Amino acid sequence: MTIYGYGRVSTAGQALYVQLKLLREAGCQTILCEKESGAKVDRPELAKLMRRLRPGDVVIVAALDRLTRGG
Repeated sequence: MTIYGYGRVSTAGQALYVQLKLLREAGCQTILCEKESGAKVDRPELAKLMRRLRPGDVVIVAALDRLTRGG
């Protein structure tokens, strides 16, 4: 079992450091991050994460809106 973390910010002016800190504290072994809008369908790091997942793996995000478009 691998514990993955996924972090995303929408704009270049936003910082990932808060999400990264939370993901490390949660015990994530591998963390994938990107600066992409949640509205974009093509998010390369999220796609990479989804391809890596195997049964029993865990994905942790700092907030659910990091996986989807926030509102």
